[in-house]
Formats: sequence, C-alpha cells, structure tokens
Amino acid sequence: MGIQVDGLISGMDTTALIESIVSLSKAPIRTYEDKLTILSTQKGAVANLVNLMGTMEDYLEELEVLSDFRVFSAEYPLNDAVRISVDGSAVAGTYEVEVQQLANSEMEVSDGFSDNPNDEGVITEGTFTVTYNGVDTDVVIDATNSSYNGLAAKLDAIVGLNAYVVDTGVDTDPYRLVVQGEDTGADYTIDVSGLPLTLTKNSVAADAKFTVNGIAFENNGNEVTEALPGMSITISEVTTEAIAVVVDQDTAEMVDKVEDFVYAFNNVINYIDTQSDYDVESGIRGSFVGESTVRRVRNGLRTIVTAEYDGLGQDKDALSFLGITSDSHGKRTIDGAELAEVLLDHTAQIEAMFTSDDGVGKALLAQIDVYTDGIDGTLTMKTDSIEAQIDDVQDMIADYEDRADTYEARLRQQFINMETTLGKFQGVQLYLSTMLFDNND
Repeated sequence: MGIQVDGLISGMDTTALIESIVSLSKAPIRTYEDKLTILSTQKGAVANLVNLMGTMEDYLEELEVLSDFRVFSAEYPLNDAVRISVDGSAVAGTYEVEVQQLANSEMEVSDGFSDNPNDEGVITEGTFTVTYNGVDTDVVIDATNSSYNGLAAKLDAIVGLNAYVVDTGVDTDPYRLVVQGEDTGADYTIDVSGLPLTLTKNSVAADAKFTVNGIAFENNGNEVTEALPGMSITISEVTTEAIAVVVDQDTAEMVDKVEDFVYAFNNVINYIDTQSDYDVESGIRGSFVGESTVRRVRNGLRTIVTAEYDGLGQDKDALSFLGITSDSHGKRTIDGAELAEVLLDHTAQIEAMFTSDDGVGKALLAQIDVYTDGIDGTLTMKTDSIEAQIDDVQDMIADYEDRADTYEARLRQQFINMETTLGKFQGVQLYLSTMLFDNND
C-alpha cells in the first residue's frame, strides 16, 4: 500500500474514499468468486457420484462371476478331526468324510552323547551326503565345524531341513542331534549316508489319507483344497467313524448380495435426484440442476435395469421377474422373500441374469465404465470440463485483482497530486494574504 495522504490539505478521508471506489471496481470479482464456489461444489458433487457408482460397481462384481455369486454352506457335527469350508464352486450334496492317516514330516534323532556340543574334533572330518525330497546335498566336515553344533549348522543350512542339538537333561549322554523336515508328505524323506553318527527315525514322512463317500484320497498336507470342487478340508485327527457333511445353497446370503446391489443403485439415483432439485421458495439449488450430462447418466442406468434381456433365452429375463421392481421415482424396490423363492426354483436363470455376458449385471458394469473410466469416462470428462472452467475463473479473478491494484495505485497518486496542488495553492493564498495585510498597514 502506498503513502496514506488522508486529506492533509483538503481534509477529505481519501483512504476511505479510495477503498470505496476500488471496492466498486471489484464487483465483477465477487461475481466470479460466486461462480467459483458453484463450480467447486459441482466438482465435489460429481466426485461423490463417481464414488457412489464405484460402490455399486463393487457390489455388482460380487455377482459378476458365478463362483462369487453362488454361496454354499457346509453343516456337520462339531468334532476335532475335520473342518470344512466351501465356496461358490461347491456342489450341493452329502459327503461322508473319514480320516485314516494325517500327513506328517520326517524327523531323525541321534543316539545320546556326552560331549559338549561346542567341542571341535568329535565329528569325523570328511564328506557325506544328505538326501531330502530326492535332492542330494554334499556336506563337508572339517576342523572348523567338527562339533555337534557345527554339524547341526551345516544340516540346518540345507533347504527344507531344520537341525539342532537338544539337552534332554538325563544323567547319561544327555545330548541328541535332531534333524527335521519342514514339509509334510511321503516324498519328503530324509536320508543321511556316511555320517559317523547313528540316526533313528522318530517320525516318518507320510501323506494324509482319507475317504469321501468311499473314494480314497491322498494329500501331502493336512490342508486339502483340490480333492472336491469348492470344498476345503482341514484334517487334524484320525476318525473313528464317518463325519457327515451337508453342503447346500445359502439362499439368504445370495439374496443379501442382490439387495446390496439394489441399495447401491438406489443411492446413485437418490443422489442424482437430490442434486437435480431446485426449491424456488427456499432458493436451494442442487449442483446438477440443468446438467444434461448427469441426466443422461441417470437415464442410461434406468434403461439398463428396466430392460428385458432376450439374449439369455430364458423366462426370467428381466429384474422384474426376480422381485425387483421400480417405483415412481425410478428407484428399485426388492421383495427379498420373492427373490429367495425364485432363487430356489430358478437358480440357474437368476445366476445368468447377473453373470452371463447377455445379462443385466455385465450390461451395468459396462455402462458404469462408460461413465467413470479414468481417461474418457463421461463423468471424468465432466470433471475435466469443470476444472478447466475453475482455472478460467481463477485467471479472471487474478486479472481483475491486478487491475484493481493498478487502479488503486493510480487513484492514490491522483489524490497525492491533488493534495500537492492544493498545498501549493494554499501557500500562494497565504503569501497573497500576507502581502495584502502588510500593504494595508
């Protein structure tokens, strides 16, 4: 801010006068600031709409793949031997599960010895071979690792093996070398050739053995995921009798998934409607009032969910046949009981509605991508357009601010010049007055 003159000669409040004049010149800035607020609010509204559509997309993706849409449950008596879980690719039915043998890892344990495990020279130097899972590894013992702990360290370095020395605490020969495989299964045997130490198998590598409905299975672990479609079996004990597992479709969970989608769809429609409303009496105007882009989004979604999908070649070819109907505002209403009944009677047709390439699920997902694609989606380009307008308005505001600053500086200089001129006139007046009074005397 320049020098404040404030009417030293004229007596005028020049600072206030200048501020008033400059404020009037800034009137267009306030108009642009209001426009900036509207654009920023509109940009946020579009972002909220994209987020709501993203949520709807997430729920649709839960219905997109058949194995995700389908939900099964497994019921069986409480027991300590087996645990069963199923996914959408399971097959309904009753399964009799019996466990004959658990998968096991191999363990070799040496005879006891009394030598300090850190004493060198107690293990004969040389080279011997360890075979684990059919892979041979040569182990070299020299003066630097000829202790029991040194031997254990060499064995422990072999991939898949753990080796260590234990102190059993007994009075005679308390130390033992333990060599243990990390993997379960009959293939993971341990064989040591040439080691000057006797090792005894404490446990033998073995596969799990079990039957399901009389069919025999073997697995190298106790977590079985590939024996039966969509069923994971975890075995912990050998059974004494068959355990009956009943696998059935979980209709309630499938209804919940469809209801989640409908709820997300309605959230999108509600948001568009709310932001498209203009209350004349209150003056409240939504961010989407007059926005044809968003109106096309709404209409596009409504067209898809009300359409009939003849390409499916089935009776249930529209959402209205599944207990999902439209109210007067275009929102979906869902009768969960009716949907559950249709699911029981026409499971494959409902699945096709959401998972088939010719159904409503895929059509909606494709349309959402048209609107929200990060590069050329309709709403993405709308956001880009709003951001460009915001940049333009900000540039205009900055331009007017610069003009106002220049104008203010010019006004201040003009008032300074006026005060200077008045000062000169005042000096002349004083001089003349003095001369006149002196002459009269």
